[in-house]
Amino acid sequence: MLQPVKTKNGFHLLGRTGKLIDNFEQRWLLTVPETNPAIITCFKERDKKPYRPFLPWSGEFAGKYITGTYYVYNITHNEELKKVSEKFIFDLIDCMDTDGYLGCFKQGNHLTGRYNNGDLGTWDTWAHYHIMYGFYLWNLILKKDEIDKALYKMADLFINTFFNGKMRMKETGSTEMNLSPLHIFALLYLKTGEKKYLDFAKEIEEDIESPECGGYVSCMDSGNEFYRCRKPRWESLHPIMGINSLEECCNDPRYGETAEKVFYSILRTDVHNTGGFSTGEQACGTPFINDPIELCCVIAFNALASEVYLKRPSVKIADFLERSYYNAIMGSYSPSGRWSTYNTPMEGVKRANYDWIVFQSRAGSPDLNCCSANSGRGLGQLSTWAYAEDGEDFYINLFEKASFETESGMKVKIRGDYPVKCVVNISVESDKKRRILIRVPEWADKTNINGKTVPAGEYYPIEMDAGKIEIRVRIPLKVRFERGGLSYKGFKSWYYGPILFGADMSVNDGDLAEIPKLKLADFKRVRPVRDAETGRITMKLNNGVTLVDFYMLGQSGSEYRTWL
Repeated sequence: MLQPVKTKNGFHLLGRTGKLIDNFEQRWLLTVPETNPAIITCFKERDKKPYRPFLPWSGEFAGKYITGTYYVYNITHNEELKKVSEKFIFDLIDCMDTDGYLGCFKQGNHLTGRYNNGDLGTWDTWAHYHIMYGFYLWNLILKKDEIDKALYKMADLFINTFFNGKMRMKETGSTEMNLSPLHIFALLYLKTGEKKYLDFAKEIEEDIESPECGGYVSCMDSGNEFYRCRKPRWESLHPIMGINSLEECCNDPRYGETAEKVFYSILRTDVHNTGGFSTGEQACGTPFINDPIELCCVIAFNALASEVYLKRPSVKIADFLERSYYNAIMGSYSPSGRWSTYNTPMEGVKRANYDWIVFQSRAGSPDLNCCSANSGRGLGQLSTWAYAEDGEDFYINLFEKASFETESGMKVKIRGDYPVKCVVNISVESDKKRRILIRVPEWADKTNINGKTVPAGEYYPIEMDAGKIEIRVRIPLKVRFERGGLSYKGFKSWYYGPILFGADMSVNDGDLAEIPKLKLADFKRVRPVRDAETGRITMKLNNGVTLVDFYMLGQSGSEYRTWL
């Protein structure tokens, strides 16, 4: 099984991806505890009257936030972010009730799925899952006994509340969300070897397969597509990540195969031209409906993709992750790093999440909502798939300019201006023999590595002894298109390498509706140009239309289109 590469001092991403992450870290992640203090006080004051007005998922924000800081820290190794995250975690632990409860709802409603007199359903176990997962991740770095004790205390609360003939977790309702703790209990078993965690995880699995729940294993075993499962909302991907983790717990590949089937099913039926998953927050069986593509949904699907990739590495999965990151992920963030979106549509406008879903704002947390809290994970998950290793094998999936030193004894430098220019130079120093595996994208016919034309859609291996090696990769970046369906039948989406391009009014005159349908001849001898100051990539076509890369498309608030 592959492992994400761990570095000594972070990945020094030297292109615009690194700039966006740095901006986001400084202007959002580091500011949250100060600018949105209710992210903590909602737990501290849960039993004080008058009770705060909550949403079913209000308790998730803290857990999603620290999960995001963990993944971004793995890229930047910013000590300030580490200190802020550690203080935040200990502030959270201080809010824990004596029995291990760390939610925002009052006594009598803890983990029941109900609030007040039952008039509001809650996602309380879902919120605990996100906090527990954040604790679990950060203690891989911090290694503090107090964090482990808090994590185990929360786990014991679940077991004492739901296990052995007591209330079943499925009785809390909203089972796509509230059965997600399966994931953390599988991880706790792998961490500790304590059988009680696996036994509880297996009981949650039984709930999942019951008629009123998702039934993901049986659905995939029967050959159905994911959108035909009983619970095809995006939150289901978190319990499915738990099912994936049961493969190691039970030494049973069927679990990992279920997660793999879910990934490929969604990739076939529900991934939009941006690389973003979800239509109206769930799978629906087609990518050609322009309903909201929620950032939380994109992040959850990419998390599942990364987990499946590490177990069953495939160029197809890595190609998807690259396309999704450059378009659906980066396109959901302001280049300033100050805000991200809730919905990043195939065409329309990009609105800040606190503008679109302002109903989630509360006193003391005006900027918080499901997507803003989760946004760090979106950018930070790059660390889970960009580079990976397994013993002597070292996988390179990301070709952007970078420089880093791994904990396993390698120094890597990547030079070039990918994905605008086709030549990538990779320098690797190693203290022992290695096999370097270079991703050759499926769309990159006639890729040349060290003077040899290599097959597309495969990893090209290069053997090296201890010492230094130089690798020259020429990836033929060319214009290609995908055809639309349903209301987009007769239209095309246009790509240059992994980058989706579209049209907006910031660089074009007139009405978007008057832009003619494009053909390959319009791109003849056209090459993309990157603006040195903004990082925007443009292509001025032979017919006078100017296209912009999806990350920068519509960033000024102008309306845009990607089906042309």
